[in-house]
Amino acid sequence: MKKTLIVLGIIIAVIVILSVIISRRSTLQIAPGGTTGTQPAATLPTDNAGRPPGGRSTATKFIDSTIRVEDQQNASQIKNSFENYVKQDIKDFPDYIADGISQDYPLSDKEGKLVDLDLFLKSVDAKINPKLRAFIGSNYYGFFYCINQNKQKEYGAVFDTGKNDPSKTDSQHKEAVDDMRLWEPYILKDFHNVLFPGINLDEKYLNQQLSFRDGKFRYAEIDFPTGKKSISYTVKEAPSRRIYISISQECVEKALEYLFDL
Repeated sequence: MKKTLIVLGIIIAVIVILSVIISRRSTLQIAPGGTTGTQPAATLPTDNAGRPPGGRSTATKFIDSTIRVEDQQNASQIKNSFENYVKQDIKDFPDYIADGISQDYPLSDKEGKLVDLDLFLKSVDAKINPKLRAFIGSNYYGFFYCINQNKQKEYGAVFDTGKNDPSKTDSQHKEAVDDMRLWEPYILKDFHNVLFPGINLDEKYLNQQLSFRDGKFRYAEIDFPTGKKSISYTVKEAPSRRIYISISQECVEKALEYLFDL
């Protein structure tokens, strides 16, 4: 009788141990959010730190910063969503103030599908040089703003360039640089509703001649009703091929440091 009880005890112990091992293996095979490790987690690509664009870990928490739309074909909805992003009160984002820059804001629907760049441009009455437009924004595009010393916003945008084809990296980078140079005289007129949202400029300002120069990044000073402003940009070659454009060299530098190439 005693031997029988001992044997039963051993069998029960073995069953318990096996149950624990199986349970732990099952848990390890499930990724955060309940998806298996082999399933794609999102439509939007991830940055070099493995995070999806549209969010950055701050000093307090991770905040999703995607500009959401319900209907990708609804121009009014796209415009309203962008305007809501523009109207953000920086007082609600202490980490933005501390870092001097917001998170990156891609424009997508609730399923994470990026809104077609042409639809966005049309909705906010903006343009991009056709040659440049032909190979940017298909993988990712988004928006950001810096907060300068006067606690004012400096808006910017970022675009992926080309396709993920390592064999064409050099040629695509050169093409992006050349096409940006072609666009330089028209950037203010074509893209002012993105870089200077909510500001109505007379034709004499929109049609002024821009003279871009090399500095830390390419930049040009522009005449504005309130004084001198500027536009700056850089074409990043590696590790991720992107164009960064904003209204100050300092903001472009912050975007490179905080948003993607960490």
